[in-house]
Amino acid sequence: MFRLLKFSDELSSIIKHARSAKKKSIFQETLFYSSGICSFFYYFLDNIIWLSSKKYKFLGKAKDLFSLARCLIEVWKSIYEIAIDLKTEDTILKQLGLFDDCFIEDTEESYRLIRDLIKLRRQMSFYVLELVTNVLRVFMLYKSL
Repeated sequence: MFRLLKFSDELSSIIKHARSAKKKSIFQETLFYSSGICSFFYYFLDNIIWLSSKKYKFLGKAKDLFSLARCLIEVWKSIYEIAIDLKTEDTILKQLGLFDDCFIEDTEESYRLIRDLIKLRRQMSFYVLELVTNVLRVFMLYKSL
């Protein structure tokens, strides 16, 4: 019941992202759209199965395959985001190496770099948590298939 017409949210998310001026790399865009399409079909098939009073239960395997594909894509997305963040962190740490013996003040470049590093590490912890969650989902779905 809670997933009724949820596929429309996925469709609107894809359309909103397509209209957005903020674009990422081609690989990230491909992963985003692939994940959105898999989610759309998962929720669409889920609604068909639920509305038909389980008459089309054979679509359950297809629904689970779309869910598995989406989770695998999300794993790759998380790995890619972590790799980008690690590269950015390395760049920030190299820039901070220039300020080894300096006192950090609010107005200095080193203060901005440290704030960026803290934000980046906090963001990366969410990506790692998302990665672990999606890997566990993949194992769960693989076992059920």
